[in-house]
Amino acid sequence: ATISGIDIAQDLSSAVIAEIRAAFLEHLVVFFHDQQLTPAQLVAFAKRFGAIGYYPFVAGMAGQPEVVEVVKNEDEKINFGGLWHTDTSYLERPPLGSVLYAVEVPKFGGDTLKPRAAAVSVPRAAARRIRLSPAMAGRHGRVLGQPLRAAQCLE
Repeated sequence: ATISGIDIAQDLSSAVIAEIRAAFLEHLVVFFHDQQLTPAQLVAFAKRFGAIGYYPFVAGMAGQPEVVEVVKNEDEKINFGGLWHTDTSYLERPPLGSVLYAVEVPKFGGDTLKPRAAAVSVPRAAARRIRLSPAMAGRHGRVLGQPLRAAQCLE
């Protein structure tokens, strides 16, 4: 979903945050174009949706440790996060999501894709042979053929 007409750098009302949250839970991805944010404003916006988790393998920005800079210089052959990955979904209590803020984007490529993992279904016979942890069950759509509501998957 694309949301326009708001400046997420501002202190938004609880009602507006609730609308953004509802759009996120329905669409799983929300875009805000033409935003100008400092790292502190990015963190303030993210905190409106819950506590911020720290990425365990990379240090955050100096002065704003909640923010991990994703940078690829021209001379680098490999980009950070360029392989298929899920942002910390392996944690027992994974975060609701990630807030990404693009400062500079290439003219082509550089895509961030968001698959709908909650739509994946495990056949009943296979599910009986697999022991899913509560964290896996909450992040991967169906357990023993029973659909999970979005709130169960994301909270």
